[in-house]
Amino acid sequence: MRRLLTISVLLAVLAGPALCLGQGQGGYPVTIDHEYGRTVLEAMPERIVSLEPGLITDTLIALGHPPVASTAYGIGDPDADGFWPPAIQEQALALGIRPIGTASEPSLEAIALLKPDLIIGYPWHAATLYGRLSLIAPTLVVPDVRDFRPPLRQIARALGANERAEALVGELQQLQDEIRQAHGGTDIAIVRPRQFSTWLYGPPSNAGRLLSEAGLRVVVPVNEASVTPDSPGAIHDLSLERVPGAQADFLFFILYNLDEPLTKYLRHPVWQRNAAIAEGRAAGVQGIAWTNHGPLGALAMLREAKRALDTQAMQ
Repeated sequence: MRRLLTISVLLAVLAGPALCLGQGQGGYPVTIDHEYGRTVLEAMPERIVSLEPGLITDTLIALGHPPVASTAYGIGDPDADGFWPPAIQEQALALGIRPIGTASEPSLEAIALLKPDLIIGYPWHAATLYGRLSLIAPTLVVPDVRDFRPPLRQIARALGANERAEALVGELQQLQDEIRQAHGGTDIAIVRPRQFSTWLYGPPSNAGRLLSEAGLRVVVPVNEASVTPDSPGAIHDLSLERVPGAQADFLFFILYNLDEPLTKYLRHPVWQRNAAIAEGRAAGVQGIAWTNHGPLGALAMLREAKRALDTQAMQ
């Protein structure tokens, strides 16, 4: 069935401004300064390699410049669920993006054989690999921040796709406005069940930031340390009893590595005493787009949140 979607997915990916076929050509060479140095592009990159699928590959597809290869979340069968981020699964398959290992272990040999003219990675790739990657091709290091927009704009500058990037940001803002108009002021909790504890996502997290901008109030624990020193308050690691979900109007449960159905998980006495759960003001949501995303994942996450809130409001 997925293969039948190839033509329509490709058309959707390449819809809008024709960025793959020359936009920005006259603006080269382009020089971009970043944390690990200066990347100079003499011409429009045509063979891009992405070292991170959730944000970087997502961004490249959204900008109309899909990479020839990318690291993935899975190993083995690219058709398997979870191999690519769900927000870009169909596009990655339709576009024939070649997997080159995982984000933590990219294959430098596979990258070199592809003869790329641009490699894009994160600082944690560059810390050990930047020198070797730069010998293969110009290597751009995007900021590792919990907001997809700075990397989006940096990558767009490298590709002469600034107009398309701002259109994506505008589409996201329009969706946020719709959520604000319908549900502004709603207190929400973003909960991720884990094997031995519970993660609670705060306003600085990927999902928390976008939902806060949409007028929702993200519940955070009081006097609890976060486990994200790079972004204090983004994620709190708590025992289930300390999750402050009781005061939330709506709870989003991130279904990422949850080994049991959400209905079974919610049988725990803590949740059985929760008013929102008792009244059906909760929803399970797809994990990866909520925890790590580019523009396509961000839009998917906001649509999922809006759909859940709209459904509850109609009950």
